Amino acid sequence: MRFTKLKRISKTYETMKNLTLLQKDKVLIIEDDTAIRESLQDILELKGYEAITAINGKEGLVAVIKEKPTIVICDVNMPQMGGFEMLKALNECMDKELVPPFLFLTARTTTEDIRKGMELGADDYITKPFNPTELLEIINAKIIKRKKILSLAVVEEQHRISGELHDGIQQLLIASQMGFKAIREEVEKLDYDTQKIFERSLDFLKEATKDIRNISHEILEREPIDLKAKIDVLLLQLKEAGEIETHFFYQLPPEFGNDKKIELLRIIQEAINNIIKYSSAKNLFLQLVPLANKWKLEIKDDGRGFDSSKVQQGNGIINMKNRAEKIGASFSLVSEINKGTTINLLF
Repeated sequence: MRFTKLKRISKTYETMKNLTLLQKDKVLIIEDDTAIRESLQDILELKGYEAITAINGKEGLVAVIKEKPTIVICDVNMPQMGGFEMLKALNECMDKELVPPFLFLTARTTTEDIRKGMELGADDYITKPFNPTELLEIINAKIIKRKKILSLAVVEEQHRISGELHDGIQQLLIASQMGFKAIREEVEKLDYDTQKIFERSLDFLKEATKDIRNISHEILEREPIDLKAKIDVLLLQLKEAGEIETHFFYQLPPEFGNDKKIELLRIIQEAINNIIKYSSAKNLFLQLVPLANKWKLEIKDDGRGFDSSKVQQGNGIINMKNRAEKIGASFSLVSEINKGTTINLLF
């Protein structure tokens, strides 16, 4: 049952990725009349759209699936496959939410044609000959509406997936941990090798629980976050644990990009985890401040340190480097034995 849920979540992530791809302003023109097709392409490209073309419904069907256009302008009557036939075929082979908006081009708009198109999911009709200004206004309005719908759909899926991870899978892992801990005393009666297997298995279970929690939180945190508040919570937890004294200075502007805030938060979390696990530090110094025309994140501790020129970099440091690279930041780490460790990001 749980494996089925994981597969469903994986499929949903794939759908969300496809939804994101749809957000590019790419217009597919399906029209068998060369003059009309080329005129439409010129008009759209002059307005900054990426315009791609197909000469009939069969080519258009392939183009929709392959190119994932934001919107489709499609003639109704074409050889080989007409517009209505094509939209019907798309509805049969694609998820409904992935079918782009359709604007039908037609020389006549009978009540029967309009009803048939609307039943298939058409968004609007444009009568030939068309007014370029009105056409562009319709396209722009439909794209804006589409993006709003997709944005809401993605947020809804984020909340649902996060809830399933947190309330379902994570709770199952926590229950398993409790079961392991309940038999700890009995395990002590077993031989040394068996005890070690038990401890390693419990550690793996704890790591899996932590990863599920982090993934759940990260999904939701694609929404705007208050970075300072998040850091304050991290440091408060350290202080309450009585392990490390924290010193924090923050001067980041509120309009700073949300994606950068999330990556900075993950870097800070990773650094703090490493400090807790390995440094035996008494003090943690963290500052996020302007420096010349850039911003600087410094994370420093007064722990036991290590020879950074000799010690091989672990996954934690590699993860921090990769996240720094994603936001265009330079990353440096300096550490000396008995002199602590300093991490600096400039961006």
